[in-house]
Parts: sequence; C-alpha cells; structure tokens
Amino acid sequence: MTWTNPDVRLYHGTVDMHIPSVLAGIDLTLPIIRAGSDFGRGFYTTTSEHQARKWAATLSLQNRYRGNSPGVVYYQIARDAIARLDCLWFVRGDPGDDDYWSLVQHFRSFPPGIDHRRTGNSPWYDIVVGPVALNWKGRRAAMNGDQVSLHTQTAAYLFNSATKGRLP
Repeated sequence: MTWTNPDVRLYHGTVDMHIPSVLAGIDLTLPIIRAGSDFGRGFYTTTSEHQARKWAATLSLQNRYRGNSPGVVYYQIARDAIARLDCLWFVRGDPGDDDYWSLVQHFRSFPPGIDHRRTGNSPWYDIVVGPVALNWKGRRAAMNGDQVSLHTQTAAYLFNSATKGRLP
C-alpha cells in the first residue's frame, strides 16, 4: 500500500443543541470550554468515531442536557496544516510516563494549571495529543482512546476553516 499523506479525520462528541454553534466555529472563550481537562482549557476531539459517540452519549445523559440527543461533528484536516502548528504529542499513557502524567496532574489538580507554561510568544501549545486519563491519581489511561485538544486561536482557525460536518 502506498502512503499518500491523507487528511486526518477528527471527531467531537456533543449534544444536538450544540452542533450548530460548533459547526459555525470553535470559540475558545465560551464557558463550555472546560478547565480541569487532561490538557487544560481547550476544545477536545479524538481520532476515534466510536470514542466521540461514547462521549456524546455520556454528555446527553447529564441533567443539564436531558432530552438532547447525542451528536458527533467531524473535521477533515490536512496533516501538513497540523504539522505547521506548535504541537505536543504523548504516545504512551503507561504509569511510568512521568512527562504525560505530570501535565495531566498540572491541569487536574485543584486549582488547575492556567496554561502549558511555555516560554515565548504563547504559554499554550496550539494542539496537544495523547491518551485519555481515566484515573490521573492512579496513572491509568484508557485503552484504545486518544484526545486531540486545541488551545489557541491559531488551532481554532485551522479547524474552523477545515471541511466539517455532522455524522448521521
């Protein structure tokens, strides 16, 4: 099989009431962009359609969203465009991966960290990619799960200009 450098497809699980606003554009200033997530305040996606559907189903069962059906939005993005961003990648989530777990602890502790603590132009990476922490204190990550989080307007602009839509 020949490598063709295909686009990356990323999925975001949500509820029906949010799909129009998500498709209209990611706004990192909205209150639905939660602090205290694994990689900090941001907009979270995954490479797994199955995982996005699970996240959407879980969200639809919360009291504030009762009566809203789960929904999934997809983004089709060129790998070369992602490669031009400042990205931080974690490949493993095993208990001995101190780099990964220290970042998750930084954002999951109370009070949570305020940024990625970078120096230079921005204290945030544009995108952070890695496993999903199931139990950060016990250093247990989800098997076959991942997350791709956006933290800057540069990353949001890339996603907002990408091919996107709602999955049936």
